[in-house]
Amino acid sequence: SGVAANRLHAIGNGTDCEQFFPVDRKTALRQFGLPEDRTYVGFIGNIMPWHGLTTALEGFAELAGSHPATDLLVFGDGLGLAPLAEMARRLGLADRVRLMGKVPFASANMAINCFDLAILPLSLRHDIGFGFSAIKLRDYAAAGRIVLTGLVPGNIELCAEPWLLTHAPDDAGDFASALGVWLESQAGDRGHWAGARLRARSYAEQNFAWTRVAARIAEVFANLEDSLPGRSIAPAGQHTNTALQS
Repeated sequence: SGVAANRLHAIGNGTDCEQFFPVDRKTALRQFGLPEDRTYVGFIGNIMPWHGLTTALEGFAELAGSHPATDLLVFGDGLGLAPLAEMARRLGLADRVRLMGKVPFASANMAINCFDLAILPLSLRHDIGFGFSAIKLRDYAAAGRIVLTGLVPGNIELCAEPWLLTHAPDDAGDFASALGVWLESQAGDRGHWAGARLRARSYAEQNFAWTRVAARIAEVFANLEDSLPGRSIAPAGQHTNTALQS
């Protein structure tokens, strides 16, 4: 469109690292009455079509028989909840898909800490093909979760991180494949995933904290001010636009 590249600044979303943080698994599960001897693949949020949860459920169904101790855990409400519940019944998985309903914001962090694997499938069929800077993914990272998410713009840039696993969006088979690799890795894990969870938290603190995001925005404005010739601070009550003058 003819805009100089140095005038475009892409700054992603952030999260509140004081609101979202790692919690002992047993403590989190106890708050919601969940048994400790299950593995939980979890989602939290307003359940809408673009979150791709039907794809996740289809993929989960492919693995449910071979991983009988794994459940799909969903916190939240929304237009997609009833279809998801019906789909779980149709697939014979009503007892393996735990629909926990809405939780207050104050309990959201504890809910996320119930997830052994947090999911954000996403969907290119529902208007996010242009890119996505998901706050939810950043909340997950701040809580020290391993994340499985759709490989869409906004997530692609993070896929080298050890705490982020990806799958082809809208592809239940590829979701099942990625989930299966993670589930199988649990048996021989020698602390890799524990280390990755620590990396997720650290990455969130260094990159996703709102203070970091605000600092990037402030830096853009500071550099802009430095680049404008004859820039001066206008007296109170007056406005000077040196950019227009130049």
